[in-house]
Amino acid sequence: MPRLNRRLILTSACAAALLPYAAFAATTHQVSIANMAFVPTRITIKAGDSIEWRNRDSAEHTATVKGGTWDTGILRRNKKAAIRFDTPGEYDYFCEVHPNMQGKITVT
Repeated sequence: MPRLNRRLILTSACAAALLPYAAFAATTHQVSIANMAFVPTRITIKAGDSIEWRNRDSAEHTATVKGGTWDTGILRRNKKAAIRFDTPGEYDYFCEVHPNMQGKITVT
């Protein structure tokens, strides 16, 4: 009977054990703030994912959920902030400095 390489068996077993977790790897999605708008305006992500907002405008902006449970704080030009979303649902948000700027996040 051929002799098996223990390292290969252990490596394969470890990789196989981690496969179910690969499907749950969190992703960071990008939302730009440009021309006085969130781009994209609507985004769908999975629970556990994050959104990173980057301000590409010369004006200061925020991304603030209606109801105030989360907020990026003031983002100056080229600054960014990220928020992780663990709870499924729909989140309407806006810029506190420019309330006509609005976006929507759907977390599945």
